[in-house]
Amino acid sequence: MEDVSLGGLVPLGFFREFKSGRSNNDSIRDFVSSEPSRHKAIILSYLRLGDRMGWTMEKSPDVIDGTHQPDSASPVTDGHWVWRADLAHYVEKYNLRLPQEFIDTVVARNGIPPEITPDEHRRIARAWYQLPPNEATP
Repeated sequence: MEDVSLGGLVPLGFFREFKSGRSNNDSIRDFVSSEPSRHKAIILSYLRLGDRMGWTMEKSPDVIDGTHQPDSASPVTDGHWVWRADLAHYVEKYNLRLPQEFIDTVVARNGIPPEITPDEHRRIARAWYQLPPNEATP
């Protein structure tokens, strides 16, 4: 699951419908659920409180129903997992199922991601964007 080229960062929720360079072959529709996770509230908190590694100004339409959704594709992290800022929208609206390992992390942290120092942020962003150590981060 971990990609060594990403410095141990684990992509979360990069479904093929997003058409980004990090997309996997999974369809987001396969992870939609009629039942919310019993941890939905703290999952949403965690997703929204993560550290943004960059800002994407363009808003993406909801890839399931085509409507406007309130967030962007900006990458967000807790230092281990990396997700799109709009992942919370899909978890909230479609009860998107996420990996148990991620849920266990969220529950153990009570919905609050760890604080990331500026140096950690730079290291993580360099790994995510695959930048050499001396190149500026986005």
